[in-house]
Amino acid sequence: MQPSKQETQKKQDLSVENAVERLSKFVANTKAEISFSIDQESGIQVVKVLDSQTKDVIRQFPSEEAIQLAQALDKLQGLLVKDKA
Repeated sequence: MQPSKQETQKKQDLSVENAVERLSKFVANTKAEISFSIDQESGIQVVKVLDSQTKDVIRQFPSEEAIQLAQALDKLQGLLVKDKA
């Protein structure tokens, strides 16, 4: 028997909450901050680890390159759909 969509979503939410909590604890022990945002063009969720003093980006998930690739694929998909219509 497969779990319902609600059960699956609940497990995913708990998994994300657990990951955020662990990441927050890790960052609290370092000189870093976490920034959560959504890329305006692609709608992709972005997590950045920042140096708390300089605000420089230490790490970003997904990377800028991955976001740009997703945006390019979205544009390509739009062109393909437009050509079919």
